[in-house]
Amino acid sequence: MAGGTAMQIGENQDYAGALMDNAATSLKIGNEARYNQETENNQKAALDALEVQRATMRRIATAEVSAGEAGVGGNSVLRDFMVSEMQGAHDAGVIETTRSNANKQVRLDAKAARAQYDSQIDQAKNIAGNPLGNALQIGTAGVSGYVGAGGKFK
Repeated sequence: MAGGTAMQIGENQDYAGALMDNAATSLKIGNEARYNQETENNQKAALDALEVQRATMRRIATAEVSAGEAGVGGNSVLRDFMVSEMQGAHDAGVIETTRSNANKQVRLDAKAARAQYDSQIDQAKNIAGNPLGNALQIGTAGVSGYVGAGGKFK
């Protein structure tokens, strides 16, 4: 009886150890994926912002050339320049907000993964049991087996 109990405790500890290892591996891989996602978000935002800047410069250059060829100036041309600048600034702001929100989501996912990891570790610790409690359980099983076989204490 005591051997079976000791074997079960050993199996539980092995299983708990495997659960802990799997949880740690999962957290590590997830953290790497989230880091890569955040890096990708930042790079995409930088490229998008550069493209908005280039498009704004093209619009302004086109307006300047058109105004020069037509021989016009004044408020309407200045207004067109301002509209182009404001549109570019708005687009850049949208890109930055999108990047920021995407990275916030990545960080929230990381917190959720950490909470899941902590939960898995706690579960594994509960399965493994307390070493002192396990030792007392083995001793109790031994005494129960001894008494069950007809043994008596003096």
